[in-house]
Amino acid sequence: MRREIAIAITFIVGVLTIIGVFFGTAKGVTTTLNRWYVVSVAFAVFVGAANEVSNHYRNVRRKRKNWGMSVVFLICLFGTVIVGVLDKPNGPIYSKIFQATVVPLGASVFALLAFYIGSAAYRAFRMRNLESTVLLLAACIVMLGRAPIGNRIWNGFPVITSWIMDIPNASAMRGILIGTYLGAFSQSAKVLLGIQRSHLGE
Repeated sequence: MRREIAIAITFIVGVLTIIGVFFGTAKGVTTTLNRWYVVSVAFAVFVGAANEVSNHYRNVRRKRKNWGMSVVFLICLFGTVIVGVLDKPNGPIYSKIFQATVVPLGASVFALLAFYIGSAAYRAFRMRNLESTVLLLAACIVMLGRAPIGNRIWNGFPVITSWIMDIPNASAMRGILIGTYLGAFSQSAKVLLGIQRSHLGE
């Protein structure tokens, strides 16, 4: 019975949202549902943070492997929360903490990703067959067209790069997006009609 109630709630909320977005009616209901969505997301974030605190606290208490990193995590988490509550998210101290920690860490992660992308590109661009050869040539032309040195070598590289990005690449991306949207639509229809019940734990 509980699953039938959850399926009914999912169907009603989904239909009301679709009506509000596509037909312009029931806007008040849609606005209320959006507010409830924000509340549920905030609650989910709280539950996730509580779960992380519980896990790291157990690591510290039982002194598992790398438990010192759990101590650092707990200090950073509670310290950031306290500063955010006292100084507000737009305050100078909170902004300085964000700029001094999160921004450099994000830049470091993306810098490391560049090496992984380079190694993946090396494996993908080997000239094993005709398709991989075409992919390698297109990638080299695009890189030369985007880099300043490419224009110095030959001024036709930027023109060919623009053609590759605007026509073959845009066509492929549109095809991928259409397939993605059709898949999302079919999955949403299954959830609304109760065919797909993975969100209920089945």
